[in-house]
Amino acid sequence: MLVIKGYKDGKFITNDPGTRRGADFLYSYEGLYNAIHDWNAGNVYAGRKAMI
Repeated sequence: MLVIKGYKDGKFITNDPGTRRGADFLYSYEGLYNAIHDWNAGNVYAGRKAMI
């Protein structure tokens, strides 16, 4: 699960356990939008966009 914990200089500051450098990982808007989706039983690219 990706956690957005801040915003600075046009980037979202996140904790992302799905990456090797997940602590304080920075995402642009476009990068974040492309990263958020349901797991969909392993068919990742077919997962719907989702946020809570």
